[in-house]
Amino acid sequence: MPGGWALPGGWAVPRGLAAADNVHAKTGSMNNVRCLVGYMTTAAGERLAFAIMLNNFVRGEDEPSPSHTLDAIVALLAQFQGHT
Repeated sequence: MPGGWALPGGWAVPRGLAAADNVHAKTGSMNNVRCLVGYMTTAAGERLAFAIMLNNFVRGEDEPSPSHTLDAIVALLAQFQGHT
């Protein structure tokens, strides 16, 4: 991914996000399934383990790819500021 770094398995984190240089994850896929499993430290300093599975993911023409959807979810998790 331009402007980011790639993890083994092809997943990339765009530079400038809280997830950059912070997420340790592995991708997995098969027909109509995309997965990302790993851990990170959130913006609040909490360790967080995650497992995301997009099952039977079908997108329309104007919708983001499964990879971009996974990127967005992980970016939100990395920005977590703690419990309120």
